[in-house]
Amino acid sequence: MINRITRKIVFLLSLALFGCDFMSRNNFKTVSLVTHHTMNNNSVLRVDIVQVFEADLWKMLSKMSNQDYFSQKEDIIKQNNLNIKLWSFEPIPQTKTSSFQLQNWKNISYGAVMFISYSSKQKNIIIPNSATHISIALGDKKIENISTRTKPKCTIRREEEKI
Repeated sequence: MINRITRKIVFLLSLALFGCDFMSRNNFKTVSLVTHHTMNNNSVLRVDIVQVFEADLWKMLSKMSNQDYFSQKEDIIKQNNLNIKLWSFEPIPQTKTSSFQLQNWKNISYGAVMFISYSSKQKNIIIPNSATHISIALGDKKIENISTRTKPKCTIRREEEKI
């Protein structure tokens, strides 16, 4: 018993000292995009959900702004196509809620991040590992609301992008 406890303590101390990154379990399955007719000054938005399977790439993408991501998206995909999964959406300005079930989502990854192409400099959205659903209300110039509480009753199957 003491041996097992001692091993756990040594393991936890080594993690703290050496700062290891680990993939973690996540249960994310669905996303709802709530749009309004005045969204983004009546212009289409681009919304990308990126699931990441490589530690250094996760560190980079999780800190990247929306503008930087969309300006570098092609290069990111070309250089990291084996280390990411990507789901892209282009919601149009209309008053509607669209809910999608993400196909081929992997339950283990370094994390998932959502990028939205507003012209203002906004931070990306890190999808919490504990979330099974996220609902984003897209406003005129920025995100109006983010919720992980209300799971949709009806979803549209959404395949990942072929990269």
